[in-house]
Amino acid sequence: MLSVICPIYNEEKYIAKCIESILEQDYPKENLEVIFVDGMSTDRTREIVSEYSEKYPFIQLLDNPDRIVPP
Repeated sequence: MLSVICPIYNEEKYIAKCIESILEQDYPKENLEVIFVDGMSTDRTREIVSEYSEKYPFIQLLDNPDRIVPP
């Protein structure tokens, strides 16, 4: 299992390209999990990631209410 963990915050302009680049990899999707940890974005970042997570079950969106990377 390969885990990709991305801390994000207000990445509306870039998040779709990031996700698409991960999806383009030839690593077996059944052995992949992609976790986006959002610092409570105020733009459409959460909505975009949620749309992908509905289509691809190995993509998850988690909240980071502390809004800093270590948590």
